[in-house]
Amino acid sequence: MKIVPFFLFFCFANSLSFAFDLTDNNKLPDSLNIIVGEMAHSGVYERGLVGIAGMPSQQDNRLDKIKQLASDSQLFVLIKNSSPIVRLYSFIALLDRHASIPSETVKRLLNDQSIIVSLNGCLATERSMGSIAREIMAQRHVDNI
Repeated sequence: MKIVPFFLFFCFANSLSFAFDLTDNNKLPDSLNIIVGEMAHSGVYERGLVGIAGMPSQQDNRLDKIKQLASDSQLFVLIKNSSPIVRLYSFIALLDRHASIPSETVKRLLNDQSIIVSLNGCLATERSMGSIAREIMAQRHVDNI
């Protein structure tokens, strides 16, 4: 019966490969790629408690794992990912680390018009990645990086 778990893992891993471009992350360890794939597949920016029941955010849990596993240089690879969700959470991780982010990278993120579903509590809205990044910088009182 070892075929069934392998088959399920294969199906899960295969579905993640469609969630984001794996070539974006070919220099990253598999453990990090799996979390990044789950994050991209979710496709939602969520922070804190979410949903009607006020459950802890799965994306926050993934962000914590990425912060534990990824080096700054790996986060800079992820900040160029094809998924706007991955780019946004990688930016957050770098901000949380007080990393030096090149101004052209910040400008590119702040001008990013990719639409992201943002979940705040039980309210979902669609916003540009740039507007969310600007809001995060303002909340952290980051003017210039």
